[in-house]
Amino acid sequence: MSRNMIQKYKKLFLAALVTVIVYIVLKYLLPLVLPFVLAYFICRLLYPAAEKLSNRLRLPLGLCAAVCVGLFSLVIIIAFVAGLGYLMSQVGRMSQGILQSEAWMSRMFDQLCESLSWLTGDSGAAVRALVCDWGERMTFWLDEKLPELAAGLVVPVTKGLGTAAVVVLVSLVGAVLLMKNKKRIARQLKQSVFAREITTLTGRICQVSAGFFKCQIIIIGIIAVILSAGLALMGNDYAVLIGITVAVLDALPVIGSGTVLLPWAFFSLLDKNFSDAAVLVILYVLCTVVRELLEPRLMGEKLGINEFYMLMATFTGLALFGVSGIFLGPAGMVMIIEILKQLEAA
Repeated sequence: MSRNMIQKYKKLFLAALVTVIVYIVLKYLLPLVLPFVLAYFICRLLYPAAEKLSNRLRLPLGLCAAVCVGLFSLVIIIAFVAGLGYLMSQVGRMSQGILQSEAWMSRMFDQLCESLSWLTGDSGAAVRALVCDWGERMTFWLDEKLPELAAGLVVPVTKGLGTAAVVVLVSLVGAVLLMKNKKRIARQLKQSVFAREITTLTGRICQVSAGFFKCQIIIIGIIAVILSAGLALMGNDYAVLIGITVAVLDALPVIGSGTVLLPWAFFSLLDKNFSDAAVLVILYVLCTVVRELLEPRLMGEKLGINEFYMLMATFTGLALFGVSGIFLGPAGMVMIIEILKQLEAA
């Protein structure tokens, strides 16, 4: 076997080995070190402000770090509570409006029965009896199963909330300690034989993470504007709220904007409101086109990665890690590429 072939097989083996190691790290090690990863990102975000505050007021860096982290947490909590409160109030108003529109719901039921009667060729009375029977059985099933489902969710939800609270608390404390000892850690890192590799890899992962979130915020913002404008043209009183909510859902895999817009368009057709149905379908098409065009392009430009590779990494991440694969897929690809570069340069 020639030396050239041996080198090729060696590179192939290294690529496969690095890929397996990165997968194991992201799949099994990352959950264990997640609080400290979050602490690292918080440190990178807030350290310049803490250092500037410490120099200006001549206060200990640890105290300024604690103040910055505390203010950061307070802003996040206030924004979350205010946003959740506004959302719940709007949802409550929408629910009351739906419950009060008995005439509309009755008309929708009649239209649904008429459409099914036309499709099946049965009489309207037979279809109505069938739909009512199905509805009664579904209601009975929900009355029977919902308490069981709710009881089954209590333990995992409580456990998940407790775990999330611990992760957040450890992350915040870790961020304060990391900012306080950042210079000492940096000096120790420079003395390490892997200093260049670690700084290069962490820098690229931070670049990927920041670029990904920026791209998603841009795309969600554009889609929210399109949806809000379209719904406002329809005369919807909750155009902005629904536009933002559907734009966020559009960023989630599997769910997407179609889970809201397409059923809405269907019921508009049943109500013979053809203009609203057309607007909703057009909005769905626009949302899909905007995301398909902008997501790979923006992410490829900001992250310095070919848009096809970015799309492939995102899809592979979804298949391997689920929803979190949207973030882990691109991050894993960057890790593999950077590690292979450093191995080749060694």
